[in-house]
Amino acid sequence: MCAGSGPQRRRSGARYDWRRGSPLRDIDREIPIERYGEVDSTNLLARRKIESGELGGGPVMLVADRQTGGLGRFGRPWSSPAGGVWATLVWPVQRDLPRVLDGLGLRLAVACAEAIEHELAAHGRAGRVQIKWPNDVLINGKKALGVLAEVVRHEGRPIILVGVGVNADFPAGALPEEVRDSATTLRDVIGRSPNVARLLDDLRRRLADALQREGLSEKDLAEARDRLFGVGEPAVVRLNGGLEIAGVLRGLDDRGLPVLETADGPWTAPPGAALAHCPVARSSV
Repeated sequence: MCAGSGPQRRRSGARYDWRRGSPLRDIDREIPIERYGEVDSTNLLARRKIESGELGGGPVMLVADRQTGGLGRFGRPWSSPAGGVWATLVWPVQRDLPRVLDGLGLRLAVACAEAIEHELAAHGRAGRVQIKWPNDVLINGKKALGVLAEVVRHEGRPIILVGVGVNADFPAGALPEEVRDSATTLRDVIGRSPNVARLLDDLRRRLADALQREGLSEKDLAEARDRLFGVGEPAVVRLNGGLEIAGVLRGLDDRGLPVLETADGPWTAPPGAALAHCPVARSSV
């Protein structure tokens, strides 16, 4: 068990029939929250609880005040101080898993970007909310949120874990020095504390909607293309084995994959690739 307080559950009434994909009505009953103080990682906590059989058969969101070992894509460390949203949505899969996973990463990123934009608007603040493919949400070019999905199995049943981290109610100065220039927080953008409870509820609803759908709709693609960060700028795609493909990012194809204009013509990155944006040299006047 992780350090910190035990779970504080918000559960009541009959459970949500999540298998039918019906609209969410009572979010606290349909996707209950279990709250923790300090944990190593909500994703690791979810894995332990699944393996021990502690979780029931339906969705649940694990939320921590702080993480000491939060991880992002490719196992990169993710700083998680108090005041952020550090959560994992545990989502058992009853339908065909490949169909659910098709386009899921981009659906989740769009859902998170919309939640961030909604919170900014609620405070009367505007900001350019973009997606850094595939799983980061930026505000005015700086990272504010990361979302990551992985699949685990328990007794042969697939379960999707959606980990989300939001730099919410703390200043960017609380982040490690090496990431301060490339990251921001909602408090810094808004100029005061965001409504973290409202943001968490909005994220639950939007993430659940993304998990109940399959593939990428025209709306999903349009949103992702409109929000895509770095279009028209140099980028490098890193493939398994160390191979790198350099070019200019042109957009997303119909599967939501990045398209680079390379010296040999248009080239589409495969699923699971890593996209890096190259600094653009700007001349001074």
